Amino acid sequence: EKHEIISMTLGSVEELLPKETFVRINRSIIINRNFITKIQTSKRLCHLSKEDEECSFSISASHLRQLC
Repeated sequence: EKHEIISMTLGSVEELLPKETFVRINRSIIINRNFITKIQTSKRLCHLSKEDEECSFSISASHLRQLC
């Protein structure tokens, strides 16, 4: 797996990514929509899964409105 270090703001990275595939959920995180398994609006949580790994991230109130 290849890793690269880039020096850009997250907003700049967000502009480069296809909006139909990637979504920003808070100030620090952009996720791939294809891996979203569940969105808990009451707890403002986004659950993702890839292969056997699962994780959850907090969604900011403003980004939650964009997701739903």
